[in-house]
Amino acid sequence: MKSSTSFELKGFLSRNDVQVIVLSVAITLVVAFTYWGFRQPYNAYLIMLHKVRNPGAFPHDLILSNSVYLKASVYYPLIKFLGLAVEKDLLGVFLHFIFNGGVLFLLFRLARRVFGLTEPFH
Repeated sequence: MKSSTSFELKGFLSRNDVQVIVLSVAITLVVAFTYWGFRQPYNAYLIMLHKVRNPGAFPHDLILSNSVYLKASVYYPLIKFLGLAVEKDLLGVFLHFIFNGGVLFLLFRLARRVFGLTEPFH
């Protein structure tokens, strides 16, 4: 009895559509659990967001005024240009999923190529 159950489970898990669903759910969970927002220890980035939005803020802070992160990153000028309040949790998690959606899409395509799928469900 036990061997027939394991054979059925092995047959079920070897189906291509099940493999794609399991992989898609796993990737989505990884992306969902990587969002931490601006709580500890990431709240230090709130100071840099304030500095980008208000260039006159912290005039005597030598480290922040010569920050490599602010000068080398495309993120902070983009946030200033768009005026997005990324420190809000709903907007932050929404943007996190939007930007990581490309990663999910590419990983899904890679999974289809690795498993030799032409259609995800058949």
